[in-house]
Amino acid sequence: GMYVIIGQMAATGVITWGTPVIITTLDQYDNNFDAVLINSNKILCTFGHDANTYTHTATITVSGTVASVNTPVQVAATNFGWKRLCKLDTDKALLAVYTGTTISIYVVTVTGTVPSYGSVVNQANSTYPQIVQNGTDKAQLIFWDSSISRVRSSVITVTGTTPTIQAAITIGY
Repeated sequence: GMYVIIGQMAATGVITWGTPVIITTLDQYDNNFDAVLINSNKILCTFGHDANTYTHTATITVSGTVASVNTPVQVAATNFGWKRLCKLDTDKALLAVYTGTTISIYVVTVTGTVPSYGSVVNQANSTYPQIVQNGTDKAQLIFWDSSISRVRSSVITVTGTTPTIQAAITIGY
């Protein structure tokens, strides 16, 4: 399974660790998990959950060294193999998931501790997404374009809960 453990460092450099809290009982590789700080005391994480391995997100709320995890919310009834998160604004992130031939991008909004998903936009013939914040309503997507064997990059813009992918440019061979 996967656990979260919060540590707090004292002025002396000594770390005090909290109690481990389980996120999911499913064992998985690190490319199936990602996490990003979306507020001063909230971490959004994504992972395969339970036996079906469908992609879920959950919010970890932190108070000192105490962590609590809300009930995971399923993104889609699909087994995504590679997941990446990127903070946009307070309590808002982008989730990029690799489906085998396509990258799907979702806007994740957290209300309280409950994640919800906006519309999806897809980047075809692409694999292994990396996504980096580029403002409160934009992100940079870097991916391998399998149709031309090139590393490409696109800007994703977000309006409300709707992502849009701009035309990709080649940045590597």
